[in-house]
Amino acid sequence: VGAKAARLLDDWGADIVAVSDVKGVRYEPNGIDTMAVPSFEEEPEAVTDDADEVLAPEKLFELDVDMLVPAAIGNVITKQNVHD
Repeated sequence: VGAKAARLLDDWGADIVAVSDVKGVRYEPNGIDTMAVPSFEEEPEAVTDDADEVLAPEKLFELDVDMLVPAAIGNVITKQNVHD
């Protein structure tokens, strides 16, 4: 779901600056080529492979972005991180 959403938003002109999987967050402040990042179906847990910058998973919620799409599992936004 996340890869499809990121690629669709990218096609619509959004700047995708971060994507994540269980291994971490691929962060590229100038934008990610979403077609170059494998989806889980294409290659499980490979989002951070070959990334220039990898952040710890919890850092995803601290990035200064206009929109966050939590697309993998439920309950990732909690009372503890909602303000981040």
